[in-house]
Amino acid sequence: MQRVLRQSRQTGTLNLTSRELTHVPAEVLFPLKHLQPDEKHWECQDLYKLDLSYNELHALPDALRELAGLKWLKVKDNKLVRLPASLGTLHLLVYLDLSDNRLTEVPDFVGNLQQLRELCVSNNSIAALPSSVGRLEHLETLRVNNNQLTSLPDSLGDATKLHVLAAQGNRLTSLPASFANLTQLITLDLSKNALGATVVALDRMALLQFVDLRSNALTAFPSLPVASTKLDHLLLGQNKLTAIDATSLERVAASLTVLNIHDNQIATLPGTLMQQLVKLKTLDATNNSLTDLPYVLGHLTALNHLLVEGNPLRAIRFSVLTGGHQALKAYLRSRGPAPGSRTNADVADVAEPLAELDVSDKQADSLLHAFESGTLDISKKHLARVPVIDADHICTTLVHLNLSRNVLTELPAHLGSLLALQTLTAEENLLTSIHPSIGGLPRLQYLRLKRNRLNERAIAAMFSVTTAHVSMLKELDVRNNAFMQVPPVVVELPVLDTLLLSYNKLTTLDGVAWGSAEKLSVAAFSDNKLTSLGTIYEAKHLTSLSVENNNLLHIPLELGRCPHLRALVISGNPQRRIRFTVQQKGSDAVIQCLRDQLGVDTAPAPVVAARAPIAPARAADENAAPVHHNVAKRKLDPEPTPATGTDMAQLVEKIAELEAQVDDCSLSNAKRYAVKKELAKMRSLKIREDRKAKEQQ
Repeated sequence: MQRVLRQSRQTGTLNLTSRELTHVPAEVLFPLKHLQPDEKHWECQDLYKLDLSYNELHALPDALRELAGLKWLKVKDNKLVRLPASLGTLHLLVYLDLSDNRLTEVPDFVGNLQQLRELCVSNNSIAALPSSVGRLEHLETLRVNNNQLTSLPDSLGDATKLHVLAAQGNRLTSLPASFANLTQLITLDLSKNALGATVVALDRMALLQFVDLRSNALTAFPSLPVASTKLDHLLLGQNKLTAIDATSLERVAASLTVLNIHDNQIATLPGTLMQQLVKLKTLDATNNSLTDLPYVLGHLTALNHLLVEGNPLRAIRFSVLTGGHQALKAYLRSRGPAPGSRTNADVADVAEPLAELDVSDKQADSLLHAFESGTLDISKKHLARVPVIDADHICTTLVHLNLSRNVLTELPAHLGSLLALQTLTAEENLLTSIHPSIGGLPRLQYLRLKRNRLNERAIAAMFSVTTAHVSMLKELDVRNNAFMQVPPVVVELPVLDTLLLSYNKLTTLDGVAWGSAEKLSVAAFSDNKLTSLGTIYEAKHLTSLSVENNNLLHIPLELGRCPHLRALVISGNPQRRIRFTVQQKGSDAVIQCLRDQLGVDTAPAPVVAARAPIAPARAADENAAPVHHNVAKRKLDPEPTPATGTDMAQLVEKIAELEAQVDDCSLSNAKRYAVKKELAKMRSLKIREDRKAKEQQ
């Protein structure tokens, strides 16, 4: 600690966190009385930053007034029951954090801290705030979460520079009239209180960006800022609201991106209001009384999280509700035109095949562009079936076709006439089948079909035995579909490089001859229900494997022998073979851990085609006991080599060096832990050497 104290006299900052202190050392309060012989008082700096968090302090000393230059004081997570009056003399204090203590009050003298910008007293037992808080004219942040407040002082409105007010988890039943004067508020968190029938008036708070009023038993919709262009998050879940105040909400419609109204009693979402939420990304309306949804929600292009579970939505089929938000949005779009469309007939015309339409100037330009560029984009057209493209010159020149974000249920046979097609994208549709003619396209390299309703049977039907062996497909993206197993045919595709099957319902990779996947390099199976990886390690050119968020109890050691594997992501699985600390270090550490357990010191030799699995019993039974190899297990944390008499001095020097590092307040917690661990090893080694020396005497 002396090293840290000496350093504080040079820098003006002192970190004494997590030292089990029961009192503040005198060296902190009277630094000039504890100078070391080689220190000069004129070279010392006044202490301006002090952190005493995570100790055992029951009180702060009256001598705190000696630190007149203190600007930043943090005493979080101690056992403070009172505050000394001397704290009110620290007139330069800008930041004060007294969270996680045992305080029952905030003394009135806090109002004397005229320069204070941030006050944190969360997680105490405070029943009331003093009226002097209103005198803190520079206060920008006030955090009083998880106390026992039943009200806020009337003077709070005088703190007109307040940007952040966090009073979550109290017993507030009302707000003072002066609350409306906090016009500079940016963040307001009053969740988990008891505001009930209170109308939270935010009309004048035009700078608000975040409002959290969840769990308040609110019966009245808040009065939102007038003409606000800032409000981004509005959280009103777990209340007793029965309706949305359209007049209030439309004030912030242009800026709102997150609207949370879950667990209320709301019966309807006004369509004219919803269509104004042009930036809305998340709408959580779960557990309400909604019987239908306005079709305009399907046309909100930014909306990517639409949560409506727990509502009596009798007007929408269950299969649509359980098909994901994209399927739900597609269904809603089919019920009505996008806002601004001229007629319903115009929208219906778009869904007709191009061959059946009169070729307008715009359509002619589109076809001409497709002929010249080789790209045709007919995404987001509400298509229920794929238009017939019967122009011969386009069929022989079209290279890229985008059919995404329509309501297609199949990819039909006539697409097989696009002989030059290399990229086919049909994401975010309702696809359940693909015609075999598409599998026979001679130049198709990229097939991107994520967020549909495809399964393994659809892919198997797409490729015949003949077409699979001559296919030029390099990338198959079928994420977010309904696959229960990996289609065995995919490993027969001779040049397949990338296979993406994340967010499906896979339970195992068994039953697939991965050794036949000659070119497979990138494989993604994350967010499934996998319990076995089968023999995926037999894929000879595997460089990247993603299996996070599954149910894997075992990671095959054989992956450590994959010669080209550089990325292996396994987080979010219940396996215990590879520790979490190793996973945090990245793929290299995970792969090296597998190699260590195999006894492989360097990169493995290339895999041969006829190689048998190292542990065949595991492939048959994933729950079988691991096979023990005749290779000495390598220790991950080897004990230090015993010191000889000649290097005892070096050992002592090393211990002193590590002790100095432990006292360095600039160390991160992770680094400090590593240094302490090494120090313990060195001390243990020295003790053993001392004992040996005594025995020899």
